[in-house]
Amino acid sequence: MRALAEFIMRGPKQAALFATLTAIAPLTSWLSAAALGLVVLRQGLTKATWVIIWPLLPALYFALQGQLDVITTLLCTVALAHFLRKTVSWALTLGLSVLLGVLVVFSIKLITPDLLATIVEQFNTIWTQSAMYKQLGEDSLSLQKQINDLLPHIVVGLFAFGSMMLCIVSLIVARWWQSMLFVPGGFREEFHALRLPVWLSSGLMAFIILGIEIDTSLAAFVLLTSLPLFFAGIALVHGSLAKKQMSKQWLILFYLAQLLFLQVMYPLLVIMAFLDSLLNFRGRFQQKPPV
Repeated sequence: MRALAEFIMRGPKQAALFATLTAIAPLTSWLSAAALGLVVLRQGLTKATWVIIWPLLPALYFALQGQLDVITTLLCTVALAHFLRKTVSWALTLGLSVLLGVLVVFSIKLITPDLLATIVEQFNTIWTQSAMYKQLGEDSLSLQKQINDLLPHIVVGLFAFGSMMLCIVSLIVARWWQSMLFVPGGFREEFHALRLPVWLSSGLMAFIILGIEIDTSLAAFVLLTSLPLFFAGIALVHGSLAKKQMSKQWLILFYLAQLLFLQVMYPLLVIMAFLDSLLNFRGRFQQKPPV
């Protein structure tokens, strides 16, 4: 990974070449976004403009074909990198990711309304042919209406959630590259210290709990609002293990648990990050003296 970062920072031509080639394949678009993020973090948005333009060309082509994931990942990562460079605050940058996710949701609803209608239509076709539909009888129509009301918002929300998750991961890689090349240990220090302010974590948690109760259309934003808390939870684990001077094997076990039990680990990390913003767990740990 260091070799990639060095190649990207060798010059604007190398950075543009790498970002464009990786943007062509949707599965590597996160690497393209990370490359743009590195250039923006190091040189600023103005100097990075020439590099940014080239990978946006294939991304724009995909967008015209109805595939918004590449251009969304590139633009949002650039915006987050610019904001992080200006504020040097991971907490505020993660908060901005929610606002960008909201823009993604509205963009999808505006640009691809037919896709959402098709998804609902396909669900209705499958639902009416299912055994549960026949068993429920008249109640199936009521349940079908409720699902039809929620489904488009959930689908859009999942897409925006996945896009912003990829953007944050790309930004983390970009910041790690920057630290590796120019400020060794800098990323580790700032990530371990990541803790959301109380006003932000409380607002996010309140929306997660009450969002759908207020209006079904807000279902599109519930997962998005959990993202800052999720990454703050990961930072809490990293920072706590570092404070306790525990071996890296615990981190390996942590990420294995993430892979195997994500449906449990994700909400657990969200809750722990919220509690950490209130109680500051890492501040209560005493650093052990070196042996």
